[in-house]
Amino acid sequence: MLELRDICMRFGAFEVLRDASIKAPPAQITGLIGPNGAGKTTLFNVASGQLNPSSGQVILNDVDVTKQPAHVRARDHGLSRTFQVMRTLPGATIREHLLLAVMPLDYRWWRRKMPNVDHLIEQYGLQDSQDMLMSEAPYGVRRIAEIAMAVCCKPTTLLLDEPAAGLADHDVETLKTLLRTTADQGAAVVVIEHNLRVAFGITDYVYAMAEGTVIAAGTPDEVRSDAHVKELYLGSAATEEPVAQGSATSA
Repeated sequence: MLELRDICMRFGAFEVLRDASIKAPPAQITGLIGPNGAGKTTLFNVASGQLNPSSGQVILNDVDVTKQPAHVRARDHGLSRTFQVMRTLPGATIREHLLLAVMPLDYRWWRRKMPNVDHLIEQYGLQDSQDMLMSEAPYGVRRIAEIAMAVCCKPTTLLLDEPAAGLADHDVETLKTLLRTTADQGAAVVVIEHNLRVAFGITDYVYAMAEGTVIAAGTPDEVRSDAHVKELYLGSAATEEPVAQGSATSA
């Protein structure tokens, strides 16, 4: 379980988050939607330890980790995440990225984890591209490989910041299958997604944010039909396949 309780985040006089609270239980895909400036990525940065909140609590698996740094949350509490802009090594192959993702200080332990990498390469359909440089791989392959890196060590909590951004339709379908498999294995998966058709189609529960706070929460159908959500995100004439306002540079 990941729980964010009454998170406030201020930069000087500017309040980015205001009493934002979400819960992401295990074996479930939780969605986070909202326009640019809603505070979604900032909330992720607080959850993963990149930012310390001005107030509020971050709870991971019933442990208060609010004051713990990012590497401790990853190492001791099983939290893993991706970013809006992929953070990769252009001179390394896809397979080398996966190996680096499971490499701890103990090299002997790392060698024992290598079979897990072989399994992920097969599971994520990366057999034909594993020896390609990450910088030369197609965008969809790089995005899938980045997610594979995030799940290499079998996290209990997985945060994905716009994983479907820029993906072709067939890659989106692959992504949906992989995330559902990860959740079915027991992980709490949290996804920021601008494309509401993708967000509503992949999640079990959705939080809608605006101006740094949560304005609606519920099943995809409940949030889709919420009057406040329609007004702010979909417009008064909501369509069956809406796309949220904004781009991949949102807060």
